Amino acid sequence: MKVFKFGGASVKDAQGVRKLSKVLTHFQDDDLVIVVSAMGRPPMRWRRS
Repeated sequence: MKVFKFGGASVKDAQGVRKLSKVLTHFQDDDLVIVVSAMGRPPMRWRRS
């Protein structure tokens, strides 16, 4: 089993998600756990001053 975690800038937009899917195609025969977190930066209104 392989575990992958993607977050932040690597999945901030559609292009990043497409790249993620290309990476995962190299592991089609493996059991995978995929964690996607923190897709890009939160809006300014969510951040503390």
